[in-house]
Amino acid sequence: DRAVILGIATTLSYDMESMGISVIPCMGKNNIDRPTAIFRKLEIPVYAIWDSDEGGDSKPEENHRLLRLFSQDVEDWPEKITENFACFKKTLLYKLQDELGKEFFDSTLESCRTKYFIARNDQALKNPIIIHEILTQAKMDSRKSATLEQIVENIVALKKSLEACESNHA
Repeated sequence: DRAVILGIATTLSYDMESMGISVIPCMGKNNIDRPTAIFRKLEIPVYAIWDSDEGGDSKPEENHRLLRLFSQDVEDWPEKITENFACFKKTLLYKLQDELGKEFFDSTLESCRTKYFIARNDQALKNPIIIHEILTQAKMDSRKSATLEQIVENIVALKKSLEACESNHA
């Protein structure tokens, strides 16, 4: 998911790192709550992203816990885009493939893997350069992921609101 967020951001001409935005992988939704709580306590804005994993081996209680963390009504397999979090009924990657078109996505991924000598899809999909290239090809083909672009815009808006608060206190 980190590679996708960074790839979308680059496509939208945002350099997250230079903006002071860290995209931190938590290695699964079971590990999102603690960093979120800590960053909130330190008054650092957090935008959490997780897969609800409908149809997978995930337990709905994991989604319930995260929804409660963000003061949301509990549901088993949520899909929401908010100011502070996003979650996907299945997975973020599934949403990206769906919005770009699975056939387009798969063929472009295969082309990128060949170009960069990457053996496996899972390795390629963790590389922001590959994701950026897929998104660049999508843009040239008049395709985009409106959902993921909105998430990046929400993250940037969170950062800008923090900067506005800090300048008001200065």
